[in-house]
Amino acid sequence: MKFEVIAGIDKQFKLKSNKKDGVFLERSTGFLQTQKVMLTENIASFEQLTEENKSSILKKAGWGTIGGLVFGPVGIAAGLWLTGKSKEISVACELKTGEKFVANIDNETYKTLLALSYC
Repeated sequence: MKFEVIAGIDKQFKLKSNKKDGVFLERSTGFLQTQKVMLTENIASFEQLTEENKSSILKKAGWGTIGGLVFGPVGIAAGLWLTGKSKEISVACELKTGEKFVANIDNETYKTLLALSYC
């Protein structure tokens, strides 16, 4: 799961989950100490801001051409494959505790957080 804080809460927070706590943000606050911000049953509002498709046609074409020049037909396939089809989604989230953040996440994380916003 990809989770990168852009604004709001401390950028050191990492998205984690377990059976006991559900989904939460966690950061280290010192030797063997952590701070948790619970997300399960704590999301007041959740909104998608923008969606950027990182695998543009020009990027694919560029890497495919470079691969073709260097390694022939196999290089073309490898260049196109290496660009991938990952999407990055920017979201704004406000928690019931008053904390707010904007983050870049992947599609899997988006679905998880969207589901939590209905709990």
